[in-house]
Amino acid sequence: MIWIWLLFVLYAIFFAPGEGISTDWIFRDLVSGQFQMIDPLVIMMFSSLGIFPILFALLLLRVDDRVIPAWPFVLLSFGLGAFAILPYLFLRSRSRLVTKRAFTPLRSLLSSRLFSFALLIGTCLLYGYGFIKGSINEYTEAFQSSQFISIMTVDFFVLTVASFYIFWFIRKEGYKSFLCFLPILGPCLLLTATRHRPQ
Repeated sequence: MIWIWLLFVLYAIFFAPGEGISTDWIFRDLVSGQFQMIDPLVIMMFSSLGIFPILFALLLLRVDDRVIPAWPFVLLSFGLGAFAILPYLFLRSRSRLVTKRAFTPLRSLLSSRLFSFALLIGTCLLYGYGFIKGSINEYTEAFQSSQFISIMTVDFFVLTVASFYIFWFIRKEGYKSFLCFLPILGPCLLLTATRHRPQ
């Protein structure tokens, strides 16, 4: 995981194409909520990066049983995405076990199938909006002209790999973990279908 993180950092600093955020109108309109001139596929990808941290809260906070706490990294992932999650996964794999930290009401919410199902439905609606109304050509143009969109796109796929890693190595779901390569949808399906058993 640390090598993926380092490659991602190098890509973001040296290789991401397009305008920097200081002159990028797409970035400006996205963060200000002015979506009228932005392709729906771009909006879908941008919004997905807001859903991913919620998914990682579901996956990590309810198995927060290592010396390195998960919550700071989950919190940072709302702004930094994979830049925050990948270092946690690396540190977690090298940390010893402790008692779980999550507060009981929070753990109860995170273990709820209803919450996972609501996230699944919201993601389906978002993807439907993006893929039905969006344009691959316009997204490609945005990727090439906006450094923010190019980094955001790579971030999306790195987070997808991270969710697979969590299910395979942390939750030990075996072959079912490959569902996680359906970004957000796969992990939500697994969480909805199986109830978490606190250890």
